[in-house]
Amino acid sequence: AYSPCLNHGIKGGLGNSQMQAKRAVEAGYWSLYHYDPRRIGQGENPFVLDSKEPSNGFREFLLSEVRYSSLKRQFPERAEMLYEKAEADAKARRSNYTRLANKLAGRIISGRRWRNFSGVFFRPNPAGAL
Repeated sequence: AYSPCLNHGIKGGLGNSQMQAKRAVEAGYWSLYHYDPRRIGQGENPFVLDSKEPSNGFREFLLSEVRYSSLKRQFPERAEMLYEKAEADAKARRSNYTRLANKLAGRIISGRRWRNFSGVFFRPNPAGAL
């Protein structure tokens, strides 16, 4: 979960932290997903991407927190480069999560041969032990 703290400098204060978390998801800064291994037994992919495609501006979200807006005031050129990189990284993460949610299903479901440990999928040896 996106959990802002005092140092994030949310405009409007920490009383708006739930709305800020919602904005983080809508902007694509943060993705919501869950992993439920019980779904394997039901023939379903255990990784589920819960958040929708980003619908709000990534940059606007960044600038709604003092930690990012102060960077722009102090180091405008560097800030621009870092904002672009942050957005590219967020898009890459989202793409990877989408891939996991859509393409792993076939490998996991077929014969239940794959096990998950800390987000990495391993295939057990023939004796059944890893």
